[in-house]
Amino acid sequence: MKNADFRKWQKALGATLSVLLAFTLAWASPMGGGFGQAAALGVVAADAVPMSDGAAAGDEQAAGETVLEAAAELGTSGTSDASASEQVAADVGRVEFEVEGPSAEPASGAEAVLAQADADEAQRAAEERAADVDELGYVPGEIVVIYEEDASVSEQADVAAAIGTEGESEPAPFDSGDAAVVDIADEITVDTAVEAAAAEDAVKYAFPNYVAKSFDEPAASAQSSAASPLATGDELASQQWYLSAVKAPEAWSLLAASGRIVESVKVAVLDTGASISHSDLQGPLDMSRSGEVVWADMKAGKVSFKPLRGDGYLNGTNEMPFYSTHGTHVAGIIAAKAGNGGVLGVASGGSTTLANKIVSVAAIDIFSCIGEGDDGAKFSSATVLDILYGLAKARDMGCSVVNMSLGFYTDDETCIAALNEKTSELDGQGVVQVCAAGNDHTVAKSYPAACDATLSVISLSKRGAIPSNSSTYSMKTWESADGYMRSWFSNYGDWCDIAAPGENIYSTGVLEGTLKNGYLSMSGTSMASPVVAAAAALVQAADPDLSAAEVKDVLCRTAVDLHTTGKDGESGWGLVNAGAAVKTALPSWRGRAWNLMFPRRSRLRVWRMRSWRFPR
Repeated sequence: MKNADFRKWQKALGATLSVLLAFTLAWASPMGGGFGQAAALGVVAADAVPMSDGAAAGDEQAAGETVLEAAAELGTSGTSDASASEQVAADVGRVEFEVEGPSAEPASGAEAVLAQADADEAQRAAEERAADVDELGYVPGEIVVIYEEDASVSEQADVAAAIGTEGESEPAPFDSGDAAVVDIADEITVDTAVEAAAAEDAVKYAFPNYVAKSFDEPAASAQSSAASPLATGDELASQQWYLSAVKAPEAWSLLAASGRIVESVKVAVLDTGASISHSDLQGPLDMSRSGEVVWADMKAGKVSFKPLRGDGYLNGTNEMPFYSTHGTHVAGIIAAKAGNGGVLGVASGGSTTLANKIVSVAAIDIFSCIGEGDDGAKFSSATVLDILYGLAKARDMGCSVVNMSLGFYTDDETCIAALNEKTSELDGQGVVQVCAAGNDHTVAKSYPAACDATLSVISLSKRGAIPSNSSTYSMKTWESADGYMRSWFSNYGDWCDIAAPGENIYSTGVLEGTLKNGYLSMSGTSMASPVVAAAAALVQAADPDLSAAEVKDVLCRTAVDLHTTGKDGESGWGLVNAGAAVKTALPSWRGRAWNLMFPRRSRLRVWRMRSWRFPR
């Protein structure tokens, strides 16, 4: 029985029981037939209940009329007081059975919570909806609900209906339970809706739809330059100090010399989109997998995946409401085309025989909201549900690396548990998830970077590679022998895993003011994260049989220790070293022969067989 039907049943039952009480009182009154029969038998005294004749008659008439109304509500009808009383008497046994029997359905957990809301709830809800999203940190009027694995579609719809949504929301599917955004009734706050949804048996997690921002531009605006007119070579690569810092050319040469046939590694970039006309992204950008997450109907939670149109288009609108180049810059760091006179991606392959064959990028635009900075400038932002939807989409499209140069802060244990569960699920399915640590110069954890299964990336700067007026010089707390420092803006802490160049990073971009394709420098952990994501793709190209956990382990074990010995809060395991990581991941000639004879699953079976036959 659905909640709406149950409420109707409750109303009808209440009316019927009220009628039974009134009818019984009238029947048992001194002037009623029942009382007279009882008095004649000596069961009660004739003057036990002194009532006037008029009162008894009026009550009996009113009771008879109410019985007819109640009978009609329950789907029955009568023509007289006597026939109505017979119908009620017949209903008594049925009602008692329904109330006491096993088929009775109590009020839902959500309804019980909502019934306890105080008189000021509607006022607080109105104030919440009028508040600035950036101040709240979450989207008012909706919550994220993650259902139990066995929750049916109808059960999910019932949960949504209980807190205000009509119809079924579009979920992000995970093996551990669907995730969906649920619109809530106007008169309830997000906190109350979260509590109400969590009280439902079909719900595993419920929490606010927190807003995530990109982690770039912590200081001044980006420096830009026009595209190179040269048709061959990649002369602008000389401005990419980070390529040599992470030993990207060495990684390309090792892969090319290995002689192995490299299948293109699919890398998803969950970001603001990417320019589809930039010469350095045409080819590396996989348009068949790229797209824009569009919430076609936020009220009903309906989402669609539309073809990618560029960088900065907002939720299906025809125009870009503000300047955006973030996703274009990140995509170029990973895979900018080799040999066309521009810049080089960390996983581009350079001038080797594997040039432009190692990776392909799926740019998934998940930035569906509008944020506003302290200066009044507007920008796009994403939500937790956008992130979950993008992760599920990337996995379903076969991407084995995901870059997320975004994040948010929260101490919401429910939200953290949900993110840990979903990212761990994808990790187990072979998806390496790389995240920017954040740009607030704090040890505070940002999510999803701080999730157990993700790689959290700190930004590094290098003396001579960054502007002489950079705050990194004056704010540094350490400097390695070869001039590396943690970037002044970068978050840090023992929850971070690894470090990569993130200041003064030159890559592809959409030039502000002209909205033309070009190249520009940007700074932030948003830039450090794709460097590590590209290194992860190179490791996967070296050995596709490695699990996500093994890829992360290789990257951390081969990182260059910069600060204190081993892992530390200032640089994680150290500076990512793509060359050393690829060398470690490439199988030896014996390993390659063994792989050819026995694919990964077969190797496991053979080893188990040997262990069984030759126990030690």
